[in-house]
Amino acid sequence: MIKNSVELIDVRKRFGTTPVLTGVSLAAAEGELLTVVGPSGCGKSTLLRIVAGLEAADGGMVRIGGRDVTQAAPHARDIAMVFQNYALYPHLTVRANIETPLRTRGLPLVARLPAVGRLWPGLREARLRIRGEAEAVAAQLEIAELLERRPGQLSGGQRQRVALARALVRQPRGFLLDEPLSNLDAKIRTHLRAELKALQRALGVTMVLVTHDQVEAMSLSDRIAVMFAGRLAQVGSPDDVYRRPATLQVAEFIGDLPINRLPVEPIGDGRVAALGMTLPLRIFPRVDAATLAVRPEHVRIVPADRRSGSGLAATVAHVEALGSDQAWHLVPAAAPTLRLIARQRSIGAAAFGDAGRPVWVRLDPDALMLFDEAGDRVEFAFAGEGEQRSLEAVP
Repeated sequence: MIKNSVELIDVRKRFGTTPVLTGVSLAAAEGELLTVVGPSGCGKSTLLRIVAGLEAADGGMVRIGGRDVTQAAPHARDIAMVFQNYALYPHLTVRANIETPLRTRGLPLVARLPAVGRLWPGLREARLRIRGEAEAVAAQLEIAELLERRPGQLSGGQRQRVALARALVRQPRGFLLDEPLSNLDAKIRTHLRAELKALQRALGVTMVLVTHDQVEAMSLSDRIAVMFAGRLAQVGSPDDVYRRPATLQVAEFIGDLPINRLPVEPIGDGRVAALGMTLPLRIFPRVDAATLAVRPEHVRIVPADRRSGSGLAATVAHVEALGSDQAWHLVPAAAPTLRLIARQRSIGAAAFGDAGRPVWVRLDPDALMLFDEAGDRVEFAFAGEGEQRSLEAVP
């Protein structure tokens, strides 16, 4: 591994008799922003605290920059952590908060004592150097005008930048961020996501970020590690995790709208059908039970009187406004107990979106995903090379 990498090898952790991490192996390369995402209680924050040295692993190894730090104290790991509540010193100014790690590392204890510290030779030069480094980082994060304020006088977004500045000024091998944007309102969170990504890119630093917000993970990450119940379910690029989820559980977790699930039944010769439609694919080896999944943006709808080609008859249950988009909640005629969600652009769609209105639904064949009874992804081939990828009505 490269000098600023962060690596976990078969890390295990229990709290009492409850397993929290079960053999997690994961690595963030130098300069990478790796996000660990999962529901509350899945073990992601415990994983971060083990990397930082704030929790001891029951088994496995932690390496930072290629060095085994499994038994090393937190201060010996040369890694900075930004907490969810920022952990700023409320009685100190922003300047003093940023300077604290520099003073701890750059000045001996005697030089930090109020009475005798001023007698330490070289104190003035050291203080000027520390002041300059703190001001340079503050300027980089655009908080220079806040240096003489205290944390209680700052907004949530400003406090977040101060916490990042205090971590950044140490020039550590890597950064650990535990839910760093969760305390901010939606508008500030969106703005700071872009800022954090731009900063990480500009500095080329290694970051491991933990969040339960999968939208945050998708927008920030070079790679995403999805966790459930102390295990890694999938590690990959945001596009891979979104478009090629390894399990149905990952597919359901990733995405701002719920994924559509339809039961599938075999009809012979490797072919399968869902809600009265033969799917344009073949599955080998055969599966007895499967689930078809398709994301809302790949569900197309038109008024029922303009139906063309194969598809499903459905009625509109209700339409949810999402700003520039709408989420159409649909009831398939072939399965009245099921619900489908279609994502549509708001412009021009509302004209036929009244509750109870019949519509015609088509699924994008290229975006279909299949999962077996255990929830694992099923690979398939489209039926016949050159065959048109359309959904056919079952005869």
